[in-house]
Amino acid sequence: MTDENNGAGGRGSEPAQAPPPPAQPASEAPWQPPSAPVAPERTGRRNAGLGWGIVLVVIGGLLLLNQFVPGVQLWRFWPLLIVVPGIVDMFKPGRPLASRVMGGLTTITIGGILLANTLGYLSWSVWWNILSLWPLLIVAAGLGIIAHAMDSSGLRVLSSLVVIGGLLYGAFIMSSSGGRWSPWAVVDLGDEVAISEREPHDGDVDTGVAVIRGGVGELTIFAGRDLVRVEGETPFGDPVYDVTKRGDEVDLEVGLGEGTVVWPGPSARAFLEVALDERVLWDLSIDSGVSLTEADLEGLQLSALSVDVGVSDTTVTLGEISRQAPDPVPVRVEAGVSTFKLRLPDGVNARVRVEGGLNAVDVGRGFTRAGDRGDGRVWLSEGFDEDDPHYDVVISSGVGAVDVQTY
Repeated sequence: MTDENNGAGGRGSEPAQAPPPPAQPASEAPWQPPSAPVAPERTGRRNAGLGWGIVLVVIGGLLLLNQFVPGVQLWRFWPLLIVVPGIVDMFKPGRPLASRVMGGLTTITIGGILLANTLGYLSWSVWWNILSLWPLLIVAAGLGIIAHAMDSSGLRVLSSLVVIGGLLYGAFIMSSSGGRWSPWAVVDLGDEVAISEREPHDGDVDTGVAVIRGGVGELTIFAGRDLVRVEGETPFGDPVYDVTKRGDEVDLEVGLGEGTVVWPGPSARAFLEVALDERVLWDLSIDSGVSLTEADLEGLQLSALSVDVGVSDTTVTLGEISRQAPDPVPVRVEAGVSTFKLRLPDGVNARVRVEGGLNAVDVGRGFTRAGDRGDGRVWLSEGFDEDDPHYDVVISSGVGAVDVQTY
């Protein structure tokens, strides 16, 4: 007889239990879902954030330096606007690492040289040294094209190294070796022409107006015993030499001539040396152009001085104010992309105003800052008296370095 209570649904039976899961081996860890890969967008945001973080740190550091360190002039550091993006570019995603790093280093090198210019550690004329190496750009471009065709990161790096090496060589090696830079062309310039002229001293001449144009080359001006003496050499055709006397006055114009094409090249040379009579009161205008200019005017009597500096490295030395000079003696300087140095006698009575531009200004001992006037910064010599004879110096500078010092 079948027992009805022994069935699956019997009232007296124990409930059925599910069998236990199979035991896992002790060596195996519990299963976990795989972690999601880091999205490229997330990596890009992280790198961009790192770059802009560097930007903010640099800007904040400069502002802090300007706030608490006396004499720091923030505008000297404008090339950091080039350096910092170069740093940021090294962290941007989307390009191969070698390409990012070398592109960033090239930008940083350019900005670093400009920063050395504005801080006064390098002359602005180093850029003509760099431009004289322009064939390296062709080599670098060729390497870049080959690298793109062969998809070679090594050649891309080599292309950038050629550019960086040229920048550093022109800025530091060529400058320190004292080699002449030559920013003129060898195209359609003709043969070099020598100039040698002399006008003896004339006791009847008391005042003179002189215009001297260096153009492209090396320009030297100093005091002499002749009314005017000129020596030079130019590849720019016929030089300019014109002397006109009118009673006790003389008009003088001297220049190197002008070339039709200007390219960096090492095979031509232009220089001009001009000596002016130290016994004549001169209204002197100097057009430096693209040149290295040394104007030692310590022994000259000046009624006025005007200097137009283009892309140049220019030094002007003034002497004591002549008793025959007007009061004040105006000194006007227009400086482009240049390094301009003005030397004044120790104890001279002078007011100096520097206007405009992205320039680094350094006014040395013997002068005190007198605030701003218009859009310029003003310095006065110690014991300055506007009622006494004095130099009234106004320097309008573009991009460069201005250095005013006493000797």
